[in-house]
Amino acid sequence: MIIDLINKENNVIALLLNELKKLNKHISTNTKMSELIKNNGIFLYGFNPASKVEPDAYKKYVSFINAITHILEEFDINKRNTGYAYIVDSVMLIIDQNRMDLSMLNDIYPYIKIKYRLNSISSVEHNIRNAINSAYKRCANGKITSRMIDYLHKPTNKDFIFTVAHEVCTRMCADLIKS
Repeated sequence: MIIDLINKENNVIALLLNELKKLNKHISTNTKMSELIKNNGIFLYGFNPASKVEPDAYKKYVSFINAITHILEEFDINKRNTGYAYIVDSVMLIIDQNRMDLSMLNDIYPYIKIKYRLNSISSVEHNIRNAINSAYKRCANGKITSRMIDYLHKPTNKDFIFTVAHEVCTRMCADLIKS
């Protein structure tokens, strides 16, 4: 059972890495996060009005955010939930860094904590988990039909975020290949 879960997670990570490589051939959004934070503040995806943003880069980020928004709607993640914004930023960070070895605890949660000026990493983790759990409960209770039904058990934060990132990359690749 545990070996199956590990194999499943490794397969998802391998698929996402493959999609990221395909996507990176068509569109480059890779930036150095540490330089952006030092030079432009913490507005990596919120677009700091004081900094100059290239129109092409702006369009790329907006298209990624739109894709993430559509996928989160399919999973019935509530936009009013604080964890929603954290999930969007987590997925954008994975795509932006083009790396699969990002750790939730060491890379993603601290970035979100700094960006939103929060006091603890645990509040980031809790809000993401709360957003996922509430969508899962609505689906499990039969109140709404969503893609959350694909999960047999409540997904972990990492599993869900990497699944969304994979789906975004797949859709963006398909859209770029069509055009």
